[in-house]
This record gives sequence, C-alpha cells and structure tokens, in this order.
Amino acid sequence: MGELKSSARVTEGGRLVPVGEFPQGEYLVEYLGVPIKLLVVDDYKGLGKRYFFSTNVNDTSEDIITS
Repeated sequence: MGELKSSARVTEGGRLVPVGEFPQGEYLVEYLGVPIKLLVVDDYKGLGKRYFFSTNVNDTSEDIITS
C-alpha cells in the first residue's frame, strides 16, 4: 500500500490523468508503467481527500487502507 499526491499522474484509457481528478472509488490504472489499484477516499479520518494504491490489483479497499 502506498499513497499518491493529487498531482500524481496515472494512465487511464491511454491518457495521463492527475489522480486529483478522480471521484471517490476504486480504479485500475497504471502508475509509472505498473498496473495499480487506486483507491480514492473523499474524507479519510477527517484528513480530506486521500489517494491510496496497491500494486496487487486483487486487493480490496480494506486491504489497501489497513496494510
């Protein structure tokens, strides 16, 4: 599990997109050529919008947040 800044760019559908443009949810994207599961949480523990990821695309959102 890791966390990205909102300005980090991922590849979705062949185009580079800042993760800050994604609404809350789970996404299968590429970061630096590596497939990742991106988890966007609007208000994580009162700390605002957060962008978590895992290189294991089979991880659940709970796996990503708790690892």
